[in-house]
Amino acid sequence: MDGAQALTYVRERYSLPRGDLDRTHRQQAFLRAVLAKTLTAGSFSSPLKAKKLLDNVTSTVSVDDRLSDSDLRDLMWSVKGVRTGDMVFMNAPVGGFDTIKGQSVSSWTPTAPPNSGRRSGTTRWPTTWRPILSTGCRDL
Repeated sequence: MDGAQALTYVRERYSLPRGDLDRTHRQQAFLRAVLAKTLTAGSFSSPLKAKKLLDNVTSTVSVDDRLSDSDLRDLMWSVKGVRTGDMVFMNAPVGGFDTIKGQSVSSWTPTAPPNSGRRSGTTRWPTTWRPILSTGCRDL
């Protein structure tokens, strides 16, 4: 898959049965595949390989104006022992869909019915969302 195909894959939603909900699963599958290729033991086996990987990531990845290249390098270095089998992707529970000012929106609710967008087996949702980076699933 080349870059244009990857963008088409992760952006598609109109032809998917559940639209944006299915798109998030595609995006998660894509991220898992990229991380599986990136976070190999060989990537960090020498300082030169690690520097090359970190240079490539920081030259192509942009998150927001508050996460600096240095922060991104620190993050990448801190997850060097994480493997895709250690990752858990989760979705917020979806409470409904609407159109506001011509824009399609999804609303979330901490009391959504089981499997309405969240990972099965989860019983409770936090009232305040924050990113969590761990090597396994934590009770939120």
